[in-house]
Amino acid sequence: KFSFTVVDNVEVVTSGPLTLCTGTSKSFTSSNGQPVTWQVHLGEALIHTANGVGFSYTFNTGGTYVITANQNGCVSNPVVVDVIAKPTVPGGISGPNKVCLNVPYTYSVNEDDPEAVYVWSVVPAANGSVVGSNAGTQADIIITAPTATVRVVKQYTKNGVTCYSDPIDYGVSQVVLTPTIVNDTGTTLFCPSSAYTFSANLNGVVADHIEWQVLG
Repeated sequence: KFSFTVVDNVEVVTSGPLTLCTGTSKSFTSSNGQPVTWQVHLGEALIHTANGVGFSYTFNTGGTYVITANQNGCVSNPVVVDVIAKPTVPGGISGPNKVCLNVPYTYSVNEDDPEAVYVWSVVPAANGSVVGSNAGTQADIIITAPTATVRVVKQYTKNGVTCYSDPIDYGVSQVVLTPTIVNDTGTTLFCPSSAYTFSANLNGVVADHIEWQVLG
């Protein structure tokens, strides 16, 4: 005669969503309140173990994690945690850093991630605004103050959870023109009906249009 006892298998108890942003901590406890051996797998790799009734783990890398509890050789059903990698914008923002006030300029990011949303703004908000849609790989922006910051934040959304990049900032300032006229020939006396060359020194500013006048 052989007798044995079948016990209820331990289960992993947790609360809240199972889709997380990187850097989020989550707690797990055993269903029967007894100590167990915990295992955390990322893909095929065992990356963390712990012993006790419960434990907390911080998910610092994006990917699919599997959490199990083992009590006397009986292994719980797995709990799968999907961690969204933190978005980044490695190429930064492209666009003019010297602007005329109240004129729209186009700014863009040097990538197009189909799974991402790029949200644009001006900081502080009183110093400018986005013209039209503020979402996309580029935006038209008007600056209304001598200095401002163009900002973009990249977002990933999955299962109702949105994760954000660090803000990417791009400083802009008003074009201040203090042009001087340069007499390229260097002469101080001019002959009638003769041609002479003059140029404008704009101190590094590239002008779209320069209008000349002869007064006298």
